Amino acid sequence: MAACQGPGPYQPTPTPRPPLVVRAWVEYPVARMGNVQTFYVQVSDPKGRTLKGVNVIGEVNSQYGRVSLTFPVTDSSGQTRFKEAIPTATAGTLFEVRVLAFVNNDTGEVYTSYTVWP
Repeated sequence: MAACQGPGPYQPTPTPRPPLVVRAWVEYPVARMGNVQTFYVQVSDPKGRTLKGVNVIGEVNSQYGRVSLTFPVTDSSGQTRFKEAIPTATAGTLFEVRVLAFVNNDTGEVYTSYTVWP
């Protein structure tokens, strides 16, 4: 009697690399028109280790349109920041901020927002 033979050694499906962990926040969640808003970003790996040299871009969306943000690469603490003048807008206008971090084939994305008040 012949031994049962399977299709060969098991070949597991590779697990995709986990994304970057991205945190983003603004200096003023409720901001005054004409002031400067600072956007902060911190990037780490899934184990919480901060990452230096990560590219970060963003965009601010509102009823008035879209503004692109290009941050410096992250520093040794995994952080970067960008300053932008707060535009004139109707009181209560919501500005939604999308941030994308990327290095090699790893990416991460996060959203934050702020509201303008006169």
